Amino acid sequence: MPTATDNCGSAGLDHLGGGLSGCVFGKGATTVTRMATDGANLTSTCAFTITVNDTQAPAITCPASITRGTDPGQCSATVPAHVFG
Repeated sequence: MPTATDNCGSAGLDHLGGGLSGCVFGKGATTVTRMATDGANLTSTCAFTITVNDTQAPAITCPASITRGTDPGQCSATVPAHVFG
């Protein structure tokens, strides 16, 4: 969380863009911009980037191995399509 100080007292912080603390950030980069304003109405801004990387591989579940005899009179076997998804 950005902080602001000033030589003549406190400075207020405003959110100008990007996500807020506690927000859900999607995959990729998001730039957050904040502005500090002091009692004399002088301002300073800062920007920082929050980057979310997807490092989790997809999960896959395979069916069990199948053993099947040949079809009658054939040297092969037809395997039902539902086995392959």
